[in-house]
Amino acid sequence: MQVDNEWHKNDGFDKGHICASEDRVYSKEANEQTFYYSNISPQIHDFNSHFWAGVEEQIRKWGRSIPNIYDKVYVTKGGTLNHLLKNFTGTIADLNGITPATNDKGFTFKGLACPQYYYAAILSEKNGVYHAIAFLIEHKEGLPKNPTAKEMQQYVVSIDVLEQKTDLDFFCNLPDDIEKKVEEAYSLTDWAW
Repeated sequence: MQVDNEWHKNDGFDKGHICASEDRVYSKEANEQTFYYSNISPQIHDFNSHFWAGVEEQIRKWGRSIPNIYDKVYVTKGGTLNHLLKNFTGTIADLNGITPATNDKGFTFKGLACPQYYYAAILSEKNGVYHAIAFLIEHKEGLPKNPTAKEMQQYVVSIDVLEQKTDLDFFCNLPDDIEKKVEEAYSLTDWAW
């Protein structure tokens, strides 16, 4: 099956980018790739345009602080496919006046899987020292519109917790001792909020 615009059209959800367009501004081709349907996921408009956008902006600030604060920043973002948003009926209509909804299996009425959570796993490196942090955010209405650092920090988890929730193995190419250390805990003070 190949997803196209018809799968996303008039379903009440935003065509949410996994890798945001603003993340890929270094070339026209790289930016255009963010509009491929393989990079699109159904997102509640209120979530996509406000709280998630704030988290993405915070991550971009970390990435764009190179080399002043970090030498490198690696980011992995996505939505949980092992935990879908089931039996959801939105209370806020999208820009076309359509209220988003999912069925008892977690699919939009057009048949797209709708994640219950969106996440970001971030790894930074400075002078050979690594730090990691993750966001795990429930895909719902009613989150703060312009999230503060403190509000975003409520959704911070360790990489280990994120791995348990997603059944994915992040940063597996690190040496085992470094991977274990950075994944089991995080410190908010390691990050420039």
